[in-house]
Amino acid sequence: MAFLKQFFASLPKMPSHYCRAMGRHGIAFACNRESKQYLEPIIADKTMLYTLYAMECQKSEKIALSRWTLCRVFDELNLSLFTPKKDQFDTCCSHKVGNITDDIYNRHIRSKNMARNKKAMDKDRAQKIWRCTRFRA
Repeated sequence: MAFLKQFFASLPKMPSHYCRAMGRHGIAFACNRESKQYLEPIIADKTMLYTLYAMECQKSEKIALSRWTLCRVFDELNLSLFTPKKDQFDTCCSHKVGNITDDIYNRHIRSKNMARNKKAMDKDRAQKIWRCTRFRA
């Protein structure tokens, strides 16, 4: 059990988010869930989390606990899987909390900008009509 908790402690985490809650009269206010920690979006689901844990156990020559135990301890530690908004990319989220270097982030931004420029050029080219005529003698 100690190795499992150590495994969870080693995973990169995102800061907790603010939730929107309704007061007695329907007035929205922000409540801070500071105790909740979110794993970075590199881990998509608990199956992937268990696979990573099992690989870590194999490397350390430990016996992996069951998936049920992993999920129970995961909930006890008040952890959650982070699902980014549709318009956010994993690299951007990771850079925001300092888990990715500026160099990797800048490469990602350059690649994103190049893709957007190419898309704009393709859209522009699609608007033009080309007409080719052939004359035969």
